[in-house]
Amino acid sequence: MEGEKLKTTPKGYSADDPALDLLQYKQFLASRQLEDDDVLADDAAAQIVKMCAALKPFVGYFADVLGAPS
Repeated sequence: MEGEKLKTTPKGYSADDPALDLLQYKQFLASRQLEDDDVLADDAAAQIVKMCAALKPFVGYFADVLGAPS
């Protein structure tokens, strides 16, 4: 996970909350660095589809929170 984070504990949460690391994010960004060989591989399309499919729970969670279709 990447993204800008709060420097303090969010209001309403305890400083010892086990999810504090995630609760401090102001934004959420998931990324994967691809090398030239990854993109030029014979199975590149299949691998990219697999990476996108791995993000489905991440996208689905935010769609549920925001009330949007996933």
